[in-house]
Amino acid sequence: MIAFFLNPKTILAALLIAASVATDLRTRKVPNRLILIGFTLAVIAVGVFDGRSGIWPAVASLGTAILFTFPLYSVKAIAAGDVKLLVTLSLLMSWNTSVTMIFASMVWGAALGFARVLMDGKAKQFGENLLAILKRAKPAQQNLSHIPYTVAILFGFLTSLSLASAGISWI
Repeated sequence: MIAFFLNPKTILAALLIAASVATDLRTRKVPNRLILIGFTLAVIAVGVFDGRSGIWPAVASLGTAILFTFPLYSVKAIAAGDVKLLVTLSLLMSWNTSVTMIFASMVWGAALGFARVLMDGKAKQFGENLLAILKRAKPAQQNLSHIPYTVAILFGFLTSLSLASAGISWI
């Protein structure tokens, strides 16, 4: 089980997420330079650790991540930097682990967002915005609460690692 967490690609993913969280908490952005460096290192890691046989699984994982994150971006549930981070991370894991990470990050994001709303004392406004969204109206933008989604990605990553190391797969 320890060997699972000592996998070089898992370590690289963890370092990329840690750098993204630190930057996002400080600047509220995930810089393109960090994503480009991470993407380049991920491609190199696939080549070094998986060889030619790792190319198609990495491409499948990348495509799956794009497929699942684009709708979230198009409805402004997550920002472009978060999409790029998730897509980059997908290169370092299997497609089903990527999907688990994305779904787990959505659950964590919702939980963290709701906790933020409660801590900010905006539960009433949250309810009004939710009702507006359900009625297909536009919510009050100035009253929306935002969280650094990279934290949710970190928790989703840890959740997917935990489930994978325990042999639990829901896909």
